[in-house]
Amino acid sequence: MADPENTEVGYGRPPVATRFKKGQSGNPKGRPKRDRRAPTIDVSSITMKPVKVLRNGAEVEITTYEARLRQALAKAATGKSFKHARYLFELFEGLGLVKPSSSGSCGVVTVPKDISVSAGCLLLQLYGQPPWTKRQINQVNKKLANMTDEEQFHAVQETKRV
Repeated sequence: MADPENTEVGYGRPPVATRFKKGQSGNPKGRPKRDRRAPTIDVSSITMKPVKVLRNGAEVEITTYEARLRQALAKAATGKSFKHARYLFELFEGLGLVKPSSSGSCGVVTVPKDISVSAGCLLLQLYGQPPWTKRQINQVNKKLANMTDEEQFHAVQETKRV
């Protein structure tokens, strides 16, 4: 075992009785394994928690869920936040409040920024849903260049009825 003459104790030389035995680990049990179970979160208690908001100048208590819906509605109504509009649409669809039309189209067409509304309406009438080719877009732009403002207006109105 240990040399009886070498029983000096100090830095880097623990007492012989407390030294690791040959072939034995310093941490026999090892590091404990982490808990792999997902943490349980009570979503209903979080979403139903009351919060105070100002509505028409008066302080009112509403649930956090209602506050989130109102915020998403306000942002979607501005037309600048597609993310919030999609969130609401998916939520309402999941609740059964929105049903797809029998024709298979959802009623919303996203037109690229570089295409005008009238051009988008004509493209939709002539070629159906996007994506449209550059050739189709150029043909519609030429048609629009030859139309008066009134004719363009009627073309847009016709698309809204379809």
